[in-house]
Amino acid sequence: MFRSILMLGVFAIVGVFAFKVILGTAVGLLFFLISFAIKALIVGLVLYFIVSIFSPDTMRRWKERWSRP
Repeated sequence: MFRSILMLGVFAIVGVFAFKVILGTAVGLLFFLISFAIKALIVGLVLYFIVSIFSPDTMRRWKERWSRP
């Protein structure tokens, strides 16, 4: 009886630890992907504005190419 209670406690502790590791990794990966997406968005926005300021003709061609159905 004592052994089964002890094993149940050990499995519960191991399960909580595994859940913490898996959830911590998933949350960390999620925050990494979100931060990477935000950085890529900022870089793309900066490049868009640079090209639109220094080369309006190129920007017009890009808009024509990407806005077609």
